[in-house]
Amino acid sequence: MRKIFAILLLFAFVNTVKADQLEWISKDEAQRAAELIRQTDFVFLYCGCCDNSPVTKAFVNGIDIVYTGSENYYTLLLSYIDESGEYQSETIDLAYVWMYFEMEKYTVGQLLGLEHDPCSNGDF
Repeated sequence: MRKIFAILLLFAFVNTVKADQLEWISKDEAQRAAELIRQTDFVFLYCGCCDNSPVTKAFVNGIDIVYTGSENYYTLLLSYIDESGEYQSETIDLAYVWMYFEMEKYTVGQLLGLEHDPCSNGDF
């Protein structure tokens, strides 16, 4: 019985975890990504790898580089205004932060040449 409970608990946990690919990155990658995001008015937050993930249009208010406390990894903290006018702040995964470049949507990870799977072609 304990094994069945443990398997069910693990299955429930795995299905709720977001697929982090480019959330913890090097300081250089974080600096390059922050500079790129600072050049735009808004980004789209969309996890193509996540079931029923909504698309959020985020009007960029600020971006900070934050040390994760682990080895040489950093993350980005995006402050933004959502479409309903609410102020939001969250760490971001560059595999799921989209922006326009030459009239097409790309992830910030793609624009920086970082290996990842955006799980979408940007047609959301």
